[in-house]
Amino acid sequence: MKVGELSYNFLKYHNLSIETSLQLCNSNKYKQERDKMNDTVNTATAITIESVEDSSKYLSALLYGYTGSGKTTLAASFVDTIKYRCLFIDIDQGALSLRNSPIVENSDKIDVVKVKTFDALEVIYQFLHQHAYLRDIKNGQGLKDLHYRTFGVQTPDGQACPVYEMVIVDSLSEVDRLSWYKASGFSGDSKDIFATMKYNKSKTLQFWGDHKRQLETLTRAFTGLDMHVIFTALANTKNLMRDPVAELRIKEQAGQKLAPNGHPAIEQDDDDSDKLLSASLSGSAANTVPASFDIVGYLFIDENGKRRLITKTSYGVVAKSRINGVEDFVNPTGLNIMKAAGLIKLKPKPKPNLKSETPKGN
Repeated sequence: MKVGELSYNFLKYHNLSIETSLQLCNSNKYKQERDKMNDTVNTATAITIESVEDSSKYLSALLYGYTGSGKTTLAASFVDTIKYRCLFIDIDQGALSLRNSPIVENSDKIDVVKVKTFDALEVIYQFLHQHAYLRDIKNGQGLKDLHYRTFGVQTPDGQACPVYEMVIVDSLSEVDRLSWYKASGFSGDSKDIFATMKYNKSKTLQFWGDHKRQLETLTRAFTGLDMHVIFTALANTKNLMRDPVAELRIKEQAGQKLAPNGHPAIEQDDDDSDKLLSASLSGSAANTVPASFDIVGYLFIDENGKRRLITKTSYGVVAKSRINGVEDFVNPTGLNIMKAAGLIKLKPKPKPNLKSETPKGN
């Protein structure tokens, strides 16, 4: 089944059931079941001791770049590295780019769910949190029940429920927008925006505080899931105030003024200010949200037509990586990023047979 067919069948139920699940969440019966499940999950996983390998077996990444840089397809290519399935949360209407992508070999492992509200995202997070626990204890019936309670889709008898090992959120910039809508009380209707802003003008600072807090909380919650978590985001360039002391410190840390390959987006402008390239998020969230991720990478196409992913902070580019020794990926894929992170073990090459052949006739 191709990703287009899969997403159609999946969304035929989910476009309605995600919104319906919000109503179900308000029922006393569902709350009791959910609280019981949460108590079980939290009790079982509250305090654990793990080895380094076990505690770092999942990767969280934020991939940002301008439109057309290939963020969505790069995120989807991570599916080629997993055993089970991937849930693709489509807020940016980007699922179409997954069809026939040359760098995504296993698109049939992707289930697509469209989301239109911040509350729906919270429902999906709760689903994935409980799903990961039931997956790890191999509770097949529990997975089926959870899937039905969340999405309203009954798994046929004798058929296994989808098992998820990865979630992709496309995109964080759209999550930022949905968070602001929820905090401000804006319904999403373009006719309502000015009335909402005018009516709630006195509460604007409170809205920003609520928005920032719920965005950071949701991002940390997703990156803490027991599965691979990939977010995409648009890039944004902001002017930096000239601060000679901070400027010198950043230059010394980066070792250069420009990012690798001299990307023009961070060159000094005519207004005597420098540019900061980061994920497109409102307010100070652009500085705080990336801290939750193992990798924050800026994706762009260089002058030779090659895609490059910068994962090292340099003067004017926000990036980070917990992968030692890797700073820049050329034509990146999920496979070579996971290999660099040590999350895919390369099979050793077979040793050559050094035994000498016995001469014939002896």
